[in-house]
Amino acid sequence: MTDVVRTQQATPLAQRMHALKVRTNRSYEALANRIGVSGSTLHRYCRGETVPPRFELIARFAAVCGADQDESEELLRCWVLTTHPGSADTGRLRTLLQFLRRRATGALRRELLSALCHGQVSDLASV
Repeated sequence: MTDVVRTQQATPLAQRMHALKVRTNRSYEALANRIGVSGSTLHRYCRGETVPPRFELIARFAAVCGADQDESEELLRCWVLTTHPGSADTGRLRTLLQFLRRRATGALRRELLSALCHGQVSDLASV
């Protein structure tokens, strides 16, 4: 799957990714090697020129940058809203993320996050 080009909608995601990148004080190339993309691809993500096609790339990036749980969930929210504009109600998405934070742990949490990222969970009735 190729990167999704959504410059205007990618701005909040790109801003958050860029802030995490700057905080690490590492080069794009160094971070990119750790998440499995090229340095130029990561640079395009952080500038909002393209959007990662899979949330797994965002999750790896967040982990490598030392993002806390709130920052990781905010990246997820921004990624979903960027890659599926209009399909994700912000309040519903926030409720799902709060549910995951409070009640889901370990394998269940990973499974639910994966389902959410792939559009398989749209509300709590699906959980």
